[in-house]
Amino acid sequence: MLRALHFATSAALFLSTQFIAVHTASAQPYECQFDDAQPDGSFIELDAKTGLYRHTPLSPPEGEEAHVEGSLASEAKFVENEGAIAAVIHILGVQQGGQIIGGDTHLLTFHMSADGKFVEVFDGKVNQGTCKEQVAETEEAGVSQETAALAGDPFSHPWDNSDTAIVLDPFRGNSIDWDKVKTDPRVVGMIHKASQGLGADNKYAERKNAAVQLGYAWGSYHLLTTADATQQIDHYLSIVGNDAKESRAVDVECLAGASSCQSASFKVSVASIETALRRVKEKTGHFPLLYVNHSVATALSTRWKNSVEFANVRLWYARFKNNVTDFPVGPWQSYALWQFSSEINCTPSSCPYRVPGTQRDMDLNLYFGTPEQLKSRWPLER
Repeated sequence: MLRALHFATSAALFLSTQFIAVHTASAQPYECQFDDAQPDGSFIELDAKTGLYRHTPLSPPEGEEAHVEGSLASEAKFVENEGAIAAVIHILGVQQGGQIIGGDTHLLTFHMSADGKFVEVFDGKVNQGTCKEQVAETEEAGVSQETAALAGDPFSHPWDNSDTAIVLDPFRGNSIDWDKVKTDPRVVGMIHKASQGLGADNKYAERKNAAVQLGYAWGSYHLLTTADATQQIDHYLSIVGNDAKESRAVDVECLAGASSCQSASFKVSVASIETALRRVKEKTGHFPLLYVNHSVATALSTRWKNSVEFANVRLWYARFKNNVTDFPVGPWQSYALWQFSSEINCTPSSCPYRVPGTQRDMDLNLYFGTPEQLKSRWPLER
């Protein structure tokens, strides 16, 4: 303990004197849990490469983002020595929506030993805990964490590759002829709408029973609205239960302030999205898939670019074009699923792909891997 504090103090004096950040190529992002649980369930996100040091609450108040962070510019300074990391952080106050809105400033020191044990001294209080590396998961050696080993470009009409897998995501308004659907060997699973706001899809349970009996991988999604995010997720999980084989997803249609949206109730804040994702993880142990269009993905990729926490949220990407050259790289390098076909781009005369037994309004999603690979990696959330 004394050695750890001495190292942290020495690093703090060195860094504050030199006023430079020391980053090393070997440093990995970490998620650090306190030995003594915090009142808000918060943990630490740490990335010495980018200068990120953030206390992140599991359940912040609705409409708020109650975290404080040091930025790469000057507030967070790191030094690494044989696997140990020390830092001095100048906390600027409470941040909401990318702006400092107030609060006291503090000087915080941190030390993590090579075995992951950490000591944090914050406003005279000593906290201890353990950090774990947030290593990007890979599907196969040498392959992007989201895409499997297939020939071709995952962003250039990959549905034309007959080796790729297809996932349907119906809701109660879509018709399904199961006998015809099962003639398509590329269809591996379904992610069915379970709830919207505080309402429910009355076809969910019936279709889950039918799909599972036919051997399909099963998933569900919740369409997020402007209602209380925590109540919505609790409602959603009460419908789908705790089936460990079921993939779960949160559907975000529009951000607050969007100029156009199918419904004003779909215009949700980033804070509500983050609350919903954290609530699913708190209740299930995993982040759900996040379904978003290109506009929402672009906004979130900018906001979450340096986030260790949300880098673990897998992307379900809705984009109705054959070639994507402007994928919003940030926390994501690729997609887990690409929704590529719906009534938007599937007409009587032209459609990217049709699954027998479904109509043009059925949403189709591509997994850039074989049906066998997708089956082995289901459920998809992390």
